[in-house]
Amino acid sequence: MKKLLIMMRPPLAAILLLINIFLVGCGGGGGSSDDSDSPVNTQPQANAGADQTVVSLQYVILSGSGSDNDGAVVSYQWTQLSGSAVNLSDSDTAVASFNAPSVTVSETLEFNLSVTDDDDETTVDSVSIRVNPMVTLSLPSFGPDVSQCPATAVDRGATVIHVCDCQTGADSGCVHGDDTGSGDATNPLRSIAAAVAAFNNGSDLAFCRGGVWHNDSALALESGSCDSNSPCTMQDYGDAALARPLIRITQSGHVNGLSFDTHSDPERWEGIRIQNLHISKQSQDGEGFGLFLFRNINDVTMSCLEVDGFGIGVHLNSNSLESGDVTLSDSYLHDNGSMGWLGGTHRTLLERNRFHNNGWLNASMFLHNVYLTQMRSDGIVRGNWLSDSSVDANGHCVGAGLVAHNDNSTNLLIENNLIEESNPSPGCWGLTVDAAGASTESHYNAIIRGNVVRNVGNLSIGISSCVDCIIENNIVVQTVFGGAIGIASPNRLTTAPDVDVSGTIVRNNSVYFGGTASGRAYYVGERGSSYVVTNNIGYFANPQAGDSCYDFDLPASTYSMVNSNLCFGAIFDSGTTGMDGMASNSDPLFLNAPDDLRLGVASPARNSGTNLSAPTIDILGNTRDTAPDQGAYETF
Repeated sequence: MKKLLIMMRPPLAAILLLINIFLVGCGGGGGSSDDSDSPVNTQPQANAGADQTVVSLQYVILSGSGSDNDGAVVSYQWTQLSGSAVNLSDSDTAVASFNAPSVTVSETLEFNLSVTDDDDETTVDSVSIRVNPMVTLSLPSFGPDVSQCPATAVDRGATVIHVCDCQTGADSGCVHGDDTGSGDATNPLRSIAAAVAAFNNGSDLAFCRGGVWHNDSALALESGSCDSNSPCTMQDYGDAALARPLIRITQSGHVNGLSFDTHSDPERWEGIRIQNLHISKQSQDGEGFGLFLFRNINDVTMSCLEVDGFGIGVHLNSNSLESGDVTLSDSYLHDNGSMGWLGGTHRTLLERNRFHNNGWLNASMFLHNVYLTQMRSDGIVRGNWLSDSSVDANGHCVGAGLVAHNDNSTNLLIENNLIEESNPSPGCWGLTVDAAGASTESHYNAIIRGNVVRNVGNLSIGISSCVDCIIENNIVVQTVFGGAIGIASPNRLTTAPDVDVSGTIVRNNSVYFGGTASGRAYYVGERGSSYVVTNNIGYFANPQAGDSCYDFDLPASTYSMVNSNLCFGAIFDSGTTGMDGMASNSDPLFLNAPDDLRLGVASPARNSGTNLSAPTIDILGNTRDTAPDQGAYETF
């Protein structure tokens, strides 16, 4: 029995547990407080920010944050989990940063952000940073894109008449057709006369590759069946290895190539597609129009053309305020006597074209590679390459390369064009949007950005009669001309009733003067008001007496903002307003001036611009950060 009692005795731990339960239930045990009254700590919240995609060597900000609902965050800690190792700055704060590694293939870096609260509880969140190889281009692309101009693979349009002739200059593989043929690809017609008759009767045309037509008069086109839903088409067909069809006008004097003229004001052209043709004047006498589009013109697309030897390569002469949507792209207009392009209308687009040696006939300041007029609204001139504008008998350029005037335009965009001259004179300007004529002229909200203007005479970029216009992200290089101006607002006198210049913004441009060049990098003054001039770079490699980076000659009250501009070599300001508080005189350390004006790693222009007035992108389309660089490039 004793043994049984011993075996049934409760363990000591169980006895103590029973005693403790009894004491708690009775409120005894020394009067300690009830543990259920103590709050349970809530973990802090961590946010490592959004995933990002950057390029090699880009400055990266890790924008983290943390919070604690029942206390306070006492510490942060960033930790790299994967990818090429980087040096994290401020890794013990919510916002850290680093320079992305240099990579040749894309790589993803992962980071953790640990957030700890005042109860020593920690929460972790992660973020991924994808690093792509750096784009090494220093300039945008200019001129025609050959990938946009393949031989036409299939016929366009419901009814297509094929035409093939093999006159002098045709490729050896050319086989001519016959005007008694059916007009299909295997039995083409032959003559231009048959082609014009078919087109004017409502047919689309396809000219054989490798073919040549000599014609002594213009192709007078008058079809009334074209519209946007069923456009009239003129194109190429056949062996892609052969040359584009060549239509050569043999008569000299004022004779056109393709002439779209209804001969009746009430009628209109709508829905025209012209591609992969070569229109040439045999005499190269610089007279007539290569393509003439007249009166009410709508929805016209011209692409992959070559036009040479006429007076004007393409003349868009619209007398209707309703005209619009005319495009010329990936084309080569050269050696035309007066202009490469003349005219405009609503929504005119000139894109990726090459203009060379136009305006040579009686060369003067009135002749140009491109003359924009009647542009009206929403015109775009983008990615074109212009050279040798209005070259006289002595080989000097004497007329501006790209001009917009004799117009009342709104929202004109001129971007990413290359304008350069091999032998400029004082009258050989680069790019101007201004007034010159007897009619009332004005430009509202024009934007001139991302252009490269090299050695064009005494004015590279200028505006007048321009209200609320922007000049940004441009590169100007002067190495041969004395007394020049890089960027000017206004660039010429304004005569009533033309509007005067006001509200001009000049920002993030890079102007380089080297060699024997001298003058003023920026002249923003003389007339006007509400000027903004920010984040620009003026550079003089070989400064001469009188050179200045800036000329602000109006009262200070005329300038809404003059901030964060840089000058090197010359005096900062030759005007009367003086240097603003955020200006600097220092070497921007270009990578390889004058060919490459990107900023070196140690450049003082990096992250030195103001974000109070800066473009959202740079000349290459890179996004500018919250501390933008000065000049045309945003470096990483």
